Amino acid sequence: MRIRYIRPFPEEDITGWINGVKGVIVFDRDYSVGMGGVLASEISGLVPSNISFEGVLAGLGGFDVSADEFKVIMKDFLDKSEREGLVRVRKYWYIPKIER
Repeated sequence: MRIRYIRPFPEEDITGWINGVKGVIVFDRDYSVGMGGVLASEISGLVPSNISFEGVLAGLGGFDVSADEFKVIMKDFLDKSEREGLVRVRKYWYIPKIER
């Protein structure tokens, strides 16, 4: 699901989409000091406590995240969920390796 606006917050759409999933991962390009990703902070309250959740801050500072990098982040989340069971991470910083 791709959310294009945050106000008014599409709570009903999101809760309908979350129903029946095993895990939710939110990619944020916005950061709120002390809260983490803006969108992840909003969505984490809608995700039931028995569903894995991870908020990923990526693509900040002008660094784009490639499709391959997205795949790696998603695979890591799925692997961690399968290995550890329930995973709840509100703030995970993805920092790409920069080649000089």
